[in-house]
Amino acid sequence: MKKIGMLIGFLLLFSVPVFAKMSERCLDNITLQKTMNYTFATDTGAKNLTITKNIDCLYGCDNVTNVCSPDPATLNMWFAGGLFALLIIIGAIVRQWRGY
Repeated sequence: MKKIGMLIGFLLLFSVPVFAKMSERCLDNITLQKTMNYTFATDTGAKNLTITKNIDCLYGCDNVTNVCSPDPATLNMWFAGGLFALLIIIGAIVRQWRGY
């Protein structure tokens, strides 16, 4: 019986998954759960394998988008960079319009 279990494990290890599906959801305000479902085709039918991983989000878990919230400093840098790029573009358009 042990040899059959080892043989099935070996076949699952080296077979190519036919179907893989990943889902993410927030369990609470700080924990994100990632679940990966694999379906393997074998001679006797399909075998399913489910892997579940819980991730602690440092800045909270967003229940609407089901992702970990980003670092506030990173968001501020993206906002400042976008504002700076917008000012450069507006300045270039004004300079072109005035003929400088």
